[in-house]
Amino acid sequence: MFLFSITVVMGTVNTMSMAVYERTREVGTLRALGIKPGSVVRLFALEGAILGALGAVAGVVLTAVGRWVVAIARLTYQPPGVAEGVQVEVDQVPGVLAASFLIFIALAVVSAALPARRAARQNIVDALGHV
Repeated sequence: MFLFSITVVMGTVNTMSMAVYERTREVGTLRALGIKPGSVVRLFALEGAILGALGAVAGVVLTAVGRWVVAIARLTYQPPGVAEGVQVEVDQVPGVLAASFLIFIALAVVSAALPARRAARQNIVDALGHV
């Protein structure tokens, strides 16, 4: 679980960093229109929260579908030293799902806000000329 979480975190940070980097001109335009750096950061943080929530909802739905498929298929396996097969069961713990849901949304917000903060503090002229 830990390794999977690290992979998801790194993927989220990379994706959001690239999204902000590619939109540096947009940040420069917003700043040139008079929007304060904090508002730009909040805008990207909100976008991160929405994307994180959509991803978390998709994860919960896929988990439920996977659990249902395993239950319908009635999969069995034969552990070493046991004469007959044991049915595979997937437990879905609501507390773990809720905690994962909230943690991944928070990580998406942080991973969007940090690069947005750097871009929003850039000189407006430099941000507008970013290639």
